[in-house]
Amino acid sequence: TASITQNCTFLALHSLPPSSLHTLIPPLSSLISSLPLFPSLSSSPTSYSIGKGFQGVMKRHGMKGQPASHGQTKTHRKMGATGGGQDPGRIWPGKRMPGRMGGKRVTTPSLQVVRINQQFNVLYVRGAVPGHENTFVRVTDARRKPHLTPPPFPTYYPELDVREEGGEGEEQFSSIHLPHSGSIEYPNRYAAQ
Repeated sequence: TASITQNCTFLALHSLPPSSLHTLIPPLSSLISSLPLFPSLSSSPTSYSIGKGFQGVMKRHGMKGQPASHGQTKTHRKMGATGGGQDPGRIWPGKRMPGRMGGKRVTTPSLQVVRINQQFNVLYVRGAVPGHENTFVRVTDARRKPHLTPPPFPTYYPELDVREEGGEGEEQFSSIHLPHSGSIEYPNRYAAQ
């Protein structure tokens, strides 16, 4: 199926006129900003997760462990049996065991972009973004949620910006809770009538 997808992409690219193919690739050393994105967009951030080192099965896989009493001796956090004895006479591949945890490439699907600061190119995303602080995060369109309206294509180039100067420089989703507004507002029953 991968070759079929690649062939379809190849045919789709080669069905375009040759003069428009150069517009699909941004020029070298071009600035990629947050202006093609818009609030309420579903995105999938990808980064390397925080490394936890060598961990046991209780932390790595969420196993229960062994009882705290009833004759258990130094086996409280161990995994228990790893498989059968003479049959199969081996451990099945993929058995969950202790090992290195984290430090792998992780994609969190379908997170909503709630605010964009275009002046500083900052995205505010609702949800858990993988990775440690000060690491690179790749933000792509969510594959599990299609676009309701077509997004701008291919990208934004600063030299072709025709917007008016002096704008606010920040967009936000209309249904998001603003930081300066109160969490719960009660009507004042005892106000002077």
